[in-house]
Amino acid sequence: MAEGPLDEYRFNMFMNDLLAERRNDIVGFKGVLCVQGCGNIRFAVRGSRRAIRYGPAEQPWQPQEQRVSHMVFIGRGLDKEDLAAGFRTCVSAPATQAAASC
Repeated sequence: MAEGPLDEYRFNMFMNDLLAERRNDIVGFKGVLCVQGCGNIRFAVRGSRRAIRYGPAEQPWQPQEQRVSHMVFIGRGLDKEDLAAGFRTCVSAPATQAAASC
């Protein structure tokens, strides 16, 4: 879980590095993301060791809803705390929350 909007570049690098390092251990993953600069658009991500699918979810974020990103990884020998810590590094720093286009 990560509170606050994610930096899309950091998230992409996190996933690319994770899949490069642990490709044989990860069977699949899925999640819901709040991405910096994308307003009320809620993103869904899912994939396997071979491919990542990422795009707008069916339902947008509601105005009063807490925008928390979640990821679930399915695999073997995965360290939950290491994955959570890596995922949290994707949160955009407050000083860099300039509007980004989606």
